[in-house]
Amino acid sequence: MATSGELFALYNDGNAYTEGYSADIVETGDGRKAAFAVTSTELKIYADGKGNISGNEVYVKFDSYFASMLSAENLPNVTITPIGGWAPVYIKTITTEGFTVAVADNNNTNLDFTWIAVGRRIDHNNAALPKDLENERFNQNIRGFMFNENELNNSATPMWWDGTQIRFDALPEKPVDMGKKMEEERKMMPSQNQ
Repeated sequence: MATSGELFALYNDGNAYTEGYSADIVETGDGRKAAFAVTSTELKIYADGKGNISGNEVYVKFDSYFASMLSAENLPNVTITPIGGWAPVYIKTITTEGFTVAVADNNNTNLDFTWIAVGRRIDHNNAALPKDLENERFNQNIRGFMFNENELNNSATPMWWDGTQIRFDALPEKPVDMGKKMEEERKMMPSQNQ
């Protein structure tokens, strides 16, 4: 699929999944290059920057956008790196608003440092691969559905939504009453009170 637009080219109202990778095409002095997306097994957000410590300690406040997207349940991981050589600095405190860098033994120092913070996104509990996509046959079924209609000797794999899952079988002759179906399935389940 190729899309183009002046305001935007594609907007998804929902999650996007791919079997491949995601990349932005960036115009550089050496031509068009691919900038590949960083991935994680969890829904994360990151920020980075530079700071300076002049004295015993310094507080680095996160950008308000980054702080507002951090999960309040988990503190971010913060890494600092002194610039110019080794220095006795450490991270004294971390909150979802920022962090404090301090010098060991309360010595005074004046140095620049870089930092990176990585934390779980505020909506990380909602991130999971749908069960339908976990099915090992999903790609095969999708390829069967994406059928060349000029091929007259075969037919496409059917695909439909039954209200709870994606189905790759023939449509029922009558519309499915999902309320009735769920009630019947509930009645067939063994009672937990027995």
